[in-house]
Parts: sequence; C-alpha cells; structure tokens
Amino acid sequence: MFRKYVLPYLVLFTVLCSLTFAQGVKDSKGTDFWVTFMPNYHNPDFPDLDSLYIFISSETPTSGTINYTDFNGTQFQQNFVISDVSTVHKFAVHYDNFELRGFNQSGSSFSQNHQNEVAAPQTFHIVSDNEVTVYGFNQASLTSDAFLVLPTDVLGQEYYVLAYPSDGKTQFFGPLDQTQSTPSQFVIVATEDNTDIDITLSTNRSYRTNSKQITTTLQRGQAYLVQAFISRTQLNDDLTGTNIISSKPIAVFAGHQRATVPSNGSGNSRDHLCEQMPPYDKWGNTAFVVPFIPGTNQSLTARDRYVVLSGEDNNVIYRNNIPAFTLNKGERREFDLINPESLKGTFPILVAAFKKQSSDGFSDPLMMIIPPAEQFLKSYRWINAQVDNIFTEQFTTIVAPNASIPSIKVDNQPIIGNFIPIPTTNYSYITLRLSDGVHDVTADRRIGIYVYGYGVTDSYGYTGGMQLLNQFKPVISIFPEQISAKSGDTTSVGILLDSLFPTSPTIAQADIAKAHIIASVNATVATPQFSFQRGEIRFGRHYFDIEIPIVRNTQTKTILQNLSMIVGLGDAEVSDIRIDSVVWLTQDNDTIWSETTTKSGTITVADVWKDNAGSRLINPQEVRIGLILTNNVIDNQLIYTYKNIIITEPTSVEIININGVIVTNDNGNLSATSGSNGINVSNLPVGRYYIRLSNGRNIVVREFSIVR
Repeated sequence: MFRKYVLPYLVLFTVLCSLTFAQGVKDSKGTDFWVTFMPNYHNPDFPDLDSLYIFISSETPTSGTINYTDFNGTQFQQNFVISDVSTVHKFAVHYDNFELRGFNQSGSSFSQNHQNEVAAPQTFHIVSDNEVTVYGFNQASLTSDAFLVLPTDVLGQEYYVLAYPSDGKTQFFGPLDQTQSTPSQFVIVATEDNTDIDITLSTNRSYRTNSKQITTTLQRGQAYLVQAFISRTQLNDDLTGTNIISSKPIAVFAGHQRATVPSNGSGNSRDHLCEQMPPYDKWGNTAFVVPFIPGTNQSLTARDRYVVLSGEDNNVIYRNNIPAFTLNKGERREFDLINPESLKGTFPILVAAFKKQSSDGFSDPLMMIIPPAEQFLKSYRWINAQVDNIFTEQFTTIVAPNASIPSIKVDNQPIIGNFIPIPTTNYSYITLRLSDGVHDVTADRRIGIYVYGYGVTDSYGYTGGMQLLNQFKPVISIFPEQISAKSGDTTSVGILLDSLFPTSPTIAQADIAKAHIIASVNATVATPQFSFQRGEIRFGRHYFDIEIPIVRNTQTKTILQNLSMIVGLGDAEVSDIRIDSVVWLTQDNDTIWSETTTKSGTITVADVWKDNAGSRLINPQEVRIGLILTNNVIDNQLIYTYKNIIITEPTSVEIININGVIVTNDNGNLSATSGSNGINVSNLPVGRYYIRLSNGRNIVVREFSIVR
C-alpha cells in the first residue's frame, strides 16, 4: 500500500512545484496593458498626418478592447478582433488630444499650458481575451519612434530611467532658442488607485520642480510627465539615472522629445526617442550590443551610440570580458557603437542602443532597450511597423548561441546568411532585411531579437520581445549548520536568509511578501513539534510545510523561521536537515521567479546508547518482530503484545530509561511466538521510558511514559 501511493504523490508534488514556478516565468505577452505617449515634436506644416499608433499581434485568434482618454478627460472605447494571426491590428488616433503636452509644443516658445508634473488623463488601456503582444508608435513628420509595451503583470514598483541628454539650443547671439530646445523626459502611468510615488532625480531639478525630490499620488489610468529643465546655462540635463519608487505597480516610459545623437552632434537632424522601462527587479547582468545597419546614403559624420546604466554602487562593467570601468547607482556611461560587444556587470545593468542622426539619407536617431541574455526567449512574433509607407528599409537582428544557429527559422524558413561572432562569447548575430508586417522566429535555445526600420531622416526601433523574469537570487541556509541533541529533547534550527547573490535585487525591490518553504528531516531522527508545521512522511522523511511572511526591509543573515523539532532515537545517528523547495510570493500570491540556492544542515542524536563493543543498545529498526503497547501503564502494569518471535533465538524484554540504563526486564516470560504480557513498573519513578524487545538479530523499541 505504501509503495503504491507514495510515488504518485511525489510525482504530483513535483509537477505542482514545476507549475508554481512556471507561473512566475512571464514575458512581454499578456492580456492587460497600459500605455501613454510622451511629447513629440510635430511639424506645424503637416499636423494632420501625425498620429499615435497601437499595434496588436497574437499567436491565437482573440478579441479585446482599447479604452482611452483625451486631454479633456473624455473616455473612448474601441473593440478589436484578430481572426487571422498573420495580420496585425492597427489602432490610430490623431495626436492632438491624446499625446501628453510638454513645455515645448512643436516650435513655439516654452508654453505655460503644459502637463509637467500633474496628473494627466491621456492613457490607453488594452485588454484582450487571449495573450497578445503590443507595440506603441508615435509618428510625426520626420520624427518617430516605436516601443514594446509591457503587460501589467510584469510591472514593478522600482525603476531607473534611461533617457538621453536634453537638446538645448542657443540663438546666434547667445539666448536660449526655445522653439528648438527639446528635453530629456519620462512619464509614469498608475495601474491602481492611490499609488504613492517618490522620484529622486538624477539632476538638480526638473522643468517644474527646483529640487531633486518629487512626490505625488496617482489614481488608476493617470499619467505623470517629467521633463528636464533647459536654460541658457543648462542645455543638456539628462534624466537618466532618476530613481522611481511606488507603492503599487506602475508603467514607466522614457526617452527624449526630439534628440540629437550623439548629444554633441550638430545640425537639425533629430528624432523622437521612446522606450518602456523594465522594472529594476527584471534587469539582468549581460547585454550584447551590435552595430546598426547603415541606412541608404546615411551620413557618416557621426557614430551610433550605446549607454550603460547601473542600479547599484561599485558596479564593475566588463567590455568583452575585460574590466573596463565602475559605475555607481544611477550612473551612466556612453560609448560609440562600432563593433559588436559583450557587456557584463557585477550588479544589474540596463543597456540601450541609439542610432545616430542622419541629415541626408535614410535613418535618424532611435532608441532601443537591449534585453539581457537572461531574458531571451526561444520564439518571437513581432511587427516590422509601417505607417503611410514611411519606412522603406526594415531590419531584424537575431542574437543567438552558436549551438542554436542551425535550428533557427524565420517565418518557418532556415536563415540564409552568415552569423557574425560576438567577441569573448559563444554568441553570434545576423541582421536580416525583412518585409513590413508580422514575422516569427523559433530556435531550440533562447535568442534575442532587435527590430528597427528607416525612412527618409526618420526611424524607429524596439526590442521584439523578452522574458521578464524577476532576478531574485537568494541563498537560504539551515542555521546553525550542525546541531546535536539528546533523544527526547526539543531543539530548534532556523531557516536563514544567508545572502543575496551580488547581482540580486533586494527583498523590497523584488516585491517579496512571503515564502512557501518545504524542509525535511529523517523522520526517525526528528519530527516537527508543532502540528501546523507538519507535512507528510514520505520515504522515511518528515516534511515541514510552512509559509513565512517576509517584510520589505528584511536583510541578509536574518532568521526567517525557527523549526522546533523533537529528537528521536533514529534509524541513523545523523540526519541532514534539508530545504526541499522555496517558492517566493507577492502579497497577491503571484510567484516570483528565482534561482534560490539552499544549504542543508545536520542534526546528530547525542545519546545513542552503545555497549562496550560500540553496538547500539537501542536500534529502532524493525525487521520481522512486532511490539505493541496497550494503553501504556495500567495499575502499575505495562501491558505489551509481541509477535513473530523465534523461541529458539535469544530473547530479551527490557525497560530502559532516557539515560540508557536498563531498569528492569521481563526476560524468560515469552513462551510462545506471539502473545501478551505485563511488566510491573511500580518501583519506577514518573518519567519517559523505552521498552526494547530483542529476538535474535531483530530489535524493536517503543516509547512509553509513567504518569501518576
């Protein structure tokens, strides 16, 4: 019976654990999205052509709604249906009442009718029946950019902004040219009511607030725009490195109204930059940056760029496996993007690539968040965006482990072309020119894709998709690692948050609220004292099944839970105390994906009774013979039932106290192979005892107590 049922239980337990962890493996596909559009720079000669686009693609037929609100607070709704998954649903509205309004309103002097640092209503909420991928696209004449929209279930409560330096312009005689000066910027969208937000700027002030600190409270669906201050003496303030902490999940978008790249470039060739920021707990430690394909007739007077941003102090950044520089929390470093490079930080990093300006050909500045290799996927379905036939050159870069290259198929066809190695790695990349519309790629290992397109002095770019795993990497230990106790004692060990890997977010950053931990010990050596901690006994191990509340300020070297155990005799003298599984949870019981390392401890039975030859006086292993106690002690008689003894073998029945001393025996009173006897224990004091039946090589022990 035991063998029949315990194995299926173990299999079911393993499957359930796998499913629990699988729930935490989330990616850029979802059923609920929030998006807003930052201020762009609109050409007053062609205002009617400028629009905001939302592209929706799906791997299965689906339907849904887009709810959106204009500048005046008027709400709208549009339904969508995707029946043919080879097509993309394209939603568009004119920008005028739906784009956030900054202080530079497309060529006018700085306006007082802006929405800096006020709760603004212009947001879009996409809800679908089945999982979809969503892209935003802000299109204006000669200044556009697109971005991957992250689903609500992967949003977080801490962010760092990665934008680009403001583009302050001065007139010939020195005063600020307000019509051409465009800022670094970001915007926050609240997904729940009463969301408290604390902002620590990377600069000394924003456009509206003369302080590094900004606090606000937003309601569900409200947006909060922050733009950099621009003056004659502050032309290039950059909001990159700004830290945002919220009480509830938020979406953060960042970039630039219309940037010159590089920031010290010259001329009027500029472009809108926008990307959605991944939460800090979804950052990784590696990134592969590769050169953009030059656009036709592209100017060679500038170089493409990439920026590395650090989320922690003393972050050593490796370029092609060589330590290159160190960044502190919120610091950035910018480099020319000429050759493929492997980047790695000792702590989490966020990397973005920027296309350079081009005043006389195809392409212009674009911004693209580079997904860490830790967040790559095995398959993608993406869009080469197109509006009004603006983008005539469309590209997709695939970054892949060398071993996976033969397995890669784009639109179900093998790739024709040569991959280029990325130095000091086992990864390579290839850039393909593809048609407009929906494409897909599959591989047998996780790969990354970067998508971009060029028009005449215009461009867009975004990540084609990514996992958004919470990179929470703790070490959980049994503490103390070694413990010794006597049989019958109650002892305690702790489950210790030993450390967080150097690359791991903190408890608060990872939004951890509780942990479900299963630990186990040899069931004959120890058993949980408290019934609410007791799981099942499987294959001779007793399991602790506990849920532990975790507070946000929990530090390493903190005991999360004490396990109280009653020590037994044990069929072994030493047992490991093992942590079998750890599942980290949010307050809403969402699983936090993690790579938890566990360290076992040991418990030793300190008073194993042995004779002079080293043999155990009490051996709890029961092979053939049986011993049953009936109602313990009655009228000073210990009644016991025995069975399966062999009369011809040496037999003894002894009572032993907890110190291992034989205090009485009933030897010679067993006259049959099975039966019942009684032992007079009137002369024994109150306390705990053991009765041992020994018959030949077989020994069995039972515990009893004398209570008067």
